[in-house]
Amino acid sequence: MTWRKTLFVGAVVAGLTIAAGCTSTQPPTPAPAESTDTAAKSEYNIALIRWDSNDVFFNGVQAGEEEEWARIAKEEGVKINTVAFGSNDAAEQTEALKAQIAKGIDGVSLVSYRAEAMKGVLAELAEEGIPVVTHNSFVPGSDQTYVSFDGVKAGELAAQAVVDTLDKNRGKEWREGNGVFIELRCLITLSTDVDRHNGMHKVIDPIMAANDKLEIVIQEAECDGEKGRTITDDAISKYGIDRILGIMTIDGTAAVGGAIPALKAEEAIYPNTDPKYIPVASVDCSKPELDSIIAGELTECSEQPAKGEGIVATHLLWDMIKNKTLKPTLTVDQVQANMTAAYGEQPWLPVVDIPVNGFTGQWYGIQSFSTPGDLAPDAPGHWAE
Repeated sequence: MTWRKTLFVGAVVAGLTIAAGCTSTQPPTPAPAESTDTAAKSEYNIALIRWDSNDVFFNGVQAGEEEEWARIAKEEGVKINTVAFGSNDAAEQTEALKAQIAKGIDGVSLVSYRAEAMKGVLAELAEEGIPVVTHNSFVPGSDQTYVSFDGVKAGELAAQAVVDTLDKNRGKEWREGNGVFIELRCLITLSTDVDRHNGMHKVIDPIMAANDKLEIVIQEAECDGEKGRTITDDAISKYGIDRILGIMTIDGTAAVGGAIPALKAEEAIYPNTDPKYIPVASVDCSKPELDSIIAGELTECSEQPAKGEGIVATHLLWDMIKNKTLKPTLTVDQVQANMTAAYGEQPWLPVVDIPVNGFTGQWYGIQSFSTPGDLAPDAPGHWAE
């Protein structure tokens, strides 16, 4: 597979209105800051380092970032220039970020493709006094300000949807059979992948421990539909379609681009109340996933709120830039208050304190939720609407 990198520039200037879709156009009441130092500059340059520019989820994240930068620019009366670099290659991400550091930047929003490769870059940013917010996947072993949802909870929601559907359609007798689960992971070194995987296994492992005839196929699909399709096809070929119990995917692309097409090829898409129905659950909730739920194919998606992630990460980054600090002056409660004041009630709120494990710093957590369990796929409030 050939990865593409794209360099694209966007500028947000003072006077722009907040993008449509917000429930309120009133800016938040600024929370008390630990520092009284204010920014003297009138123009700021921000580097956005993210996954490939064609990645639907990270386009949603960037949309949230741009919305919040526009709101900040209007409120503060400043000009904010964002330079976004998208690549699914750690070396290219690192090279692009170092080039931006050399040109002069005021802050960095960082979504690492291979987070473990970014330790040196974070250390360099700290030495240069450049604030950075990591989000989606943290850089292991490093000190950082991090924004993401609770991936363990998201994994639990996905696996529970599969189990509940099987119980409803087949009774609990399936637990005593010799069926097979398929789990399509993304990148097993990413913290978000690990968390979702662990959440899924909090649900699945006790069931499998009670019956050693149950099996699970776990493979890395790299968030790629074609690879997800190949893995699913191979599992069906090895075990037979009748033994496949359910499919859980760490991301949405492997579900709608891999698992679902593989089931269609076997003519194994049944009404979701049919005992032969094979439940498929994913994490992300992109538009293709929502459409697949409506079509009766995908069972459930645990929503990773892309726009909310971008908004909160940007809010924290500006706090550090404005107050000339490398750590936010805002507490979790203050961020939550500011987000509610600016955006009203959102399904990705409240912002909460998630215990840190694997890095040092503060984790500003946003909310995952189940579709259709908590929010119908055609209801307002999804990041992909």
